[in-house]
Amino acid sequence: MGGLLSILLLPVEVVQCVVNFAVDLCFTLLAGFVGGGFRGAWVSLLWMLRRSAVVREDGIVLPSPYKVGGLRLPPFTGTSEIEWKERLEKLSKFEAREDDIFIVSYPKCGHHFTHEILTMLMSGKLQLNPKDKGSRFLEFFRWPQEYFDKMASPRIILTHLPLNLMPKSILQKQCRILRVSRNPKDVIVSYFHHLKTIKFYYYDASFDNFFKMVMDGEAEYGDYLDYERQYVDGLPNLNHVLHITFEDLKLKSSATIKEIGIFLGLDYADEFYDQVAIATEFSKVKSVKEKDLIWKVIGKSGKSLYRKGVVGDWKNHLTISQNQLMDERIDQEWSGTKLVDLFNYGDSL
Repeated sequence: MGGLLSILLLPVEVVQCVVNFAVDLCFTLLAGFVGGGFRGAWVSLLWMLRRSAVVREDGIVLPSPYKVGGLRLPPFTGTSEIEWKERLEKLSKFEAREDDIFIVSYPKCGHHFTHEILTMLMSGKLQLNPKDKGSRFLEFFRWPQEYFDKMASPRIILTHLPLNLMPKSILQKQCRILRVSRNPKDVIVSYFHHLKTIKFYYYDASFDNFFKMVMDGEAEYGDYLDYERQYVDGLPNLNHVLHITFEDLKLKSSATIKEIGIFLGLDYADEFYDQVAIATEFSKVKSVKEKDLIWKVIGKSGKSLYRKGVVGDWKNHLTISQNQLMDERIDQEWSGTKLVDLFNYGDSL
């Protein structure tokens, strides 16, 4: 009784701090355990207690300490470099089902957006998915085969994996793949705010620092321009692959959602595609999803993972020199591919 009374007499700020730490601790252990068992929980706990980002000798702040085969990978799924190697080995042997549907994109290209759209198209109901997309993330589980085998078909599975790490069975069985791309300048801006929003990154670098890190190919899942080039060159004109853009989902919503529906072999009236477009508008999804407990736990106070969801926000962040550097890199890396025609890259600042 005396102990409880002592707690009640503490300042509100102190009590709130203790509660927040307890919630963070529970989430960290749970996420680590789901991703990597008891070892994952221990690794996640050590990462949480560290409470600081990784910094290179030249002062560039990195999003994660884990790098496998030259590819930097997320820090908060209960992993270490050894466990990531084991997990990627398991994923290379992952057995897909012929009716699986894979949403494949680099981070911040519209994964959440597309997941909600596919949920409505496959269910035929105008309801947002009650679960977070993390429950369907291919590389977020230590035992992916056992985890996904429990799901009923057809399964919607999400991944950020580059093509060279994609399970071979997905292509062998010609699973339907929905590829989502986005203007690389907007990807950079959205990714920067993503790191600044999720507390478990402990990321507090400037945009200039972040930009240099991205240009060095140190972002999670590697260099975005190379990532896209891999997929465009490696999956040319396959009838089980549909390549769409975040921009088309935003600016030509109904038409693009109908294109997805036809690709999936669905037969809906145009009115339904219009309704899905309205139901998945950014403001509507944000108003519902940012209330989920998981985002309240992993997000920093006053910030939302659902920030703007707009096209062209890069103009508010990139300097003239950064924009020019991006244009040069895009021309160099994507020259001769269809990627150069997908976006409007050269708008002046």
